[in-house]
Amino acid sequence: MPYPLPVLALLGALLAGCSTGSRADDEHQIGTPLPLDSERPEITTIGELTFKGALELRSSNPRFGGFSAMHLSPDGKALVALSDRGRSFRLSIIEDETACLTGVASSGGGRLLEAPRGRLSRQRDSEGMTRAGDGIYVTFEGRHAIWRFEGSLDGTPVEVQPPHGMRELARNSGVEAIAGLSDGRLLMIAEDGEEDDIPAWVGGPDGWEALSYRRTGNFHPTDAALLPSGDVLVLERAFSFLEGFAARIVRIPAATIVPRARLTGTEVARIAPPLVVDNFEAIAVRPETGGEVSIFLLSDDNFNFVQRTILMQFGMKDRP
Repeated sequence: MPYPLPVLALLGALLAGCSTGSRADDEHQIGTPLPLDSERPEITTIGELTFKGALELRSSNPRFGGFSAMHLSPDGKALVALSDRGRSFRLSIIEDETACLTGVASSGGGRLLEAPRGRLSRQRDSEGMTRAGDGIYVTFEGRHAIWRFEGSLDGTPVEVQPPHGMRELARNSGVEAIAGLSDGRLLMIAEDGEEDDIPAWVGGPDGWEALSYRRTGNFHPTDAALLPSGDVLVLERAFSFLEGFAARIVRIPAATIVPRARLTGTEVARIAPPLVVDNFEAIAVRPETGGEVSIFLLSDDNFNFVQRTILMQFGMKDRP
């Protein structure tokens, strides 16, 4: 979701002292390493997470950025990032021998098509994305909608009948968090609501049932991802004029994701200054060996020079 100019101006002041490190020599490499905490290099854990690397991503392509959603390629070696403007980019993950993030290489992308007009309407912002079965589902704000792509984002989508109440959400409070569950259903959570119980739904093209998601403080859900155990991680984002951005990751037990439930998860970690943080809106999970998972976070720079596109990787134990 875009932020007004006074907010962006303040962000510029907050970020002015940040170090960007050195740029990679390979023209296809677009990642500059960032420390988790520039003043405390000994900090390597946040809550249940172990830091495995962070990169500031830059590209000469003017369409690069504004990322609100992402998913992993089937082989787990690349991220497909989707911008608010319906542009997708494939980002190959470069890791060292300990599976820690060291770089990213951009290897092309595309543009979402909207039948019958072809290109995506300016009245839609693509905000959420997940794989479920053989399809990829994308949610939109503005003109709230859900699309299903068969196999990849290259084809023409089919619009999915939205749940009751989704189209009535405020223009900038649509569904940003969407995750495919282990039983084939989709979990969708709106960014905001009138009360602390945020509208949410579980189901799919065959029908939806309502539930709610409990908001904590000033945090709002921006994405979600499925863990191998069947639990769901929800990424939340907060902003204040005094402290800037903060992010929170919450774990929702699979057994609680049922119709009419009030989802209340357990905080896994909170990322806030002085740790490196920005407008994180996308999360993806990759299974590793020994019950470990890698968690990737990606920020939305809103195509504004005072914000950054940051990719972070953490490790976590996925308890059964």
